[in-house]
Amino acid sequence: MTKTTKEINYPELFQKHLREMLKDLLEIIEKNGFPGNNHFYITFKTNHPEVVISHSTRAKYPKEMTIVLQHQYKGLEVEKTGFKVSLAFNGIWDNMYIPFGSISQFVDPYAGFLIPLEPDESNCITTEPLTLINVEDDNEASTPKLKNIDKKIQKNKIQKKDNLVFVDFTSD
Repeated sequence: MTKTTKEINYPELFQKHLREMLKDLLEIIEKNGFPGNNHFYITFKTNHPEVVISHSTRAKYPKEMTIVLQHQYKGLEVEKTGFKVSLAFNGIWDNMYIPFGSISQFVDPYAGFLIPLEPDESNCITTEPLTLINVEDDNEASTPKLKNIDKKIQKNKIQKKDNLVFVDFTSD
């Protein structure tokens, strides 16, 4: 017997399929590159807990930013829940991981195509942004020393992902 539901959540289904379409579009570009003059503007929530960007980029854009995939990008890798890409900002490459759940808008201006999305903001950081520390490995000698910080680090506020350590500095 089939389980019945009280109501169909059409908005949730619609958002799910829009994200799948965005994933498909990025996979096409990952495999073949951009055709002609196409390029993408992708707006995402930088305070989403799974977004990985440099400290300087997060400081500049603590809540949201728009990236352009056109000329100065490399290493596009599409994954099940997001994508990795390196973008050049003033000649400096920034390695990023952008989960699909953080994206609020996708635009291909050449094609005149826009996908409005509702980002998952339930876990977004609403206070101070996390500080990123780049580490090569887990030993103490390779971890940068933080000076003049008068806030305590709570152990449950430390997250690791791809050689980056996310530290939430909170005061007691």
